[in-house]
Amino acid sequence: MNNRPGKVAAIIMCLAMLANTACTSMQSIHASEEAITEMKIRPGDKVTLNYTNGNVEEVKLVSFDETGISGIAKDGRTVAVDYAHLVSMDHKEVEVLKTVGASLGGLVLGAAVVGGVAIGAAAAVAGGM
Repeated sequence: MNNRPGKVAAIIMCLAMLANTACTSMQSIHASEEAITEMKIRPGDKVTLNYTNGNVEEVKLVSFDETGISGIAKDGRTVAVDYAHLVSMDHKEVEVLKTVGASLGGLVLGAAVVGGVAIGAAAAVAGGM
């Protein structure tokens, strides 16, 4: 019984999952306008706020200035915080080059596997004749 279509489908599914995986790095920064500007954090980015009282909250950044930041919390609340109330901020950055490299590597590996399966199947058919 030949299960080649199932193997090819499994390989394609694995490649699709790999393509949807992004390489990221977490950057912890001092909470200040200078640090936000230097790290190229922009409105729309998600940041984790680490408060002086120990609380932690993830927000989507709306704006920032010399005194503090504002954003939207996961539950939809508007959050406005002075830098004095923050210990630090964490910013998860998607690393495009690593993501593209991993995806291309996966595609090349997948093509090699599919090609190997096809050659093996052809050899089995040819040997069986």
